Amino acid sequence: MTLAALVLSLTLMPPLLLWDMGKPGRVSRGKYGLPGRRFARRVSRKICRFLVTDAHLCVRYPHWICAAALILTAAGITAFVIRGTDTAARGSEDSVYGHIEFEGGFLAGEVDRLLATYSETLAEKKGIKNVQTGARTGTGSVLISFDSKLIDSGGVRQIARSISIPGGFLFFPETSTKERYWEITISGDDDRRLRELAAELARLCGTVPMIRECVLNFKEGGKNITLTPKRDIFSKSGLTFYQAADTLRRAIHGPVAYKKMTSSGEVDVRVRTRDSFISPNNDGRDMLRKNDIPEMIFTSPNSDLLPLRADIVMDFQEGQELSSIRREDRRRTASITVSTRPVDPRRVKAELEKIFMKLELPAGYSIEFDTEAIRKSQELTETFFYFLLVLIFCYMIIASVNESFSLPLAVLAAIPPSLAFPAIFLVVSGGSFNSAAACAFVAVSGMAVNAAVLCASGLEHFLKAENGEKVLSLYRALRNRLPALCATTATSVAGSLPFLLLRENSNILVRTLSLVAALGVGASAFCSITVVPALALIINRLRRQFFLWKGISACAESDA
Repeated sequence: MTLAALVLSLTLMPPLLLWDMGKPGRVSRGKYGLPGRRFARRVSRKICRFLVTDAHLCVRYPHWICAAALILTAAGITAFVIRGTDTAARGSEDSVYGHIEFEGGFLAGEVDRLLATYSETLAEKKGIKNVQTGARTGTGSVLISFDSKLIDSGGVRQIARSISIPGGFLFFPETSTKERYWEITISGDDDRRLRELAAELARLCGTVPMIRECVLNFKEGGKNITLTPKRDIFSKSGLTFYQAADTLRRAIHGPVAYKKMTSSGEVDVRVRTRDSFISPNNDGRDMLRKNDIPEMIFTSPNSDLLPLRADIVMDFQEGQELSSIRREDRRRTASITVSTRPVDPRRVKAELEKIFMKLELPAGYSIEFDTEAIRKSQELTETFFYFLLVLIFCYMIIASVNESFSLPLAVLAAIPPSLAFPAIFLVVSGGSFNSAAACAFVAVSGMAVNAAVLCASGLEHFLKAENGEKVLSLYRALRNRLPALCATTATSVAGSLPFLLLRENSNILVRTLSLVAALGVGASAFCSITVVPALALIINRLRRQFFLWKGISACAESDA
């Protein structure tokens, strides 16, 4: 785009500027020409007075101006270090995804019934457009679509949490503008031991002030009963384990024989063995209970033996199934998720390492804090190194064009304070340094260089003038460059302002780019007429003193 603008400015603009030259004509002043001219003159006088004051300060107190720029730069760097990088991916702009957990083994039909009632209540709230739910055994999901003009994602989450779900826990895994989620993984060999350690770790992390919420990324499965046959009794009775297992299956589940289609719907016809289904404590119930299974009766093929109870021929042991098994690098893992405010993940890791040391891990077990977030944070920090390389390359180009080694220093000195002001404002407003801010800072750096070069190119007469004429020379140089500087700055800021009016969920990337661009361009224009002349004057004085000292030294050596 920059190259295209350069080509068009050298080809199309000259003919357009020369289009009306030489043509006689009278310019109409219009009805409001006189008040408009008065207003323009008043603004022009104020700008001229400001330039005179600026010229006096740059000539008389250049060291103070440079010191103020250094302080502003240091404040910007400090703000960045305090806030840190933000590597979280942005969620959807008009929808929120939630995960709902129930007890292990909770029937999918019951989950669907509860979520249907929940979605009806939620859909009646203001700003909610649509609610989609999904039900599975022991878990469910909800996708909430909303109107970003009426409500933001934070308000949707708060409304969704305010509606209770019986027996369910609602969790939003997606990041928002006020929350960040980090995953902590424990690796080992035994699943049950891993889950015990993860639960203990979640309890310890809950005591850290910066941790807002801890969520276990696993849960116990449905309850089960394990039946182990007693081989000696089975062999004496002649009863086979297949016959016993088939009897239990038919008594508990009742396999479907066929489906009966009626006008009211489908009917499953199941077959159950009556003798094994009825137990002494059944009392005519249609479904078995857990305590009825040991009392079930098995008929032995050996006619000499009486019917046997299930608890005589089998050992019963109650337990719970594993809802899921996770493996990473051929090792089993269990993880938890902690939520914090937007903060650098390396700072969260440093705070939680004290907690990790309190957890007694068996031999061969290890804890890892969100390796993906740490990697992205390090990559984002490394962009500053590439930024320094870009500045060095810009210095080489400006030095070769202007045939000067000192002028590029004054030009590039306007970049740090220009970036410091939006950095401070971004941190104070609750933002952080992410990929969008990095792109915006790169764009602002280019605009700051353009503004600084525009002002520095007219300082030749100012640097060569005598001490009594420096103020007037600097005033004239700035006044000649001010129209072009104001035009470039005003167009850049005006192009960024409309995007700042977008709501929070409209487009976070565009809003961040617009905010940093508007503040950075305005700061670069101010630094171009203050920092650049002051630093150029200091460098020029130091160079003169150096050449003077060198000349005196050469004269002293020749006299000797």
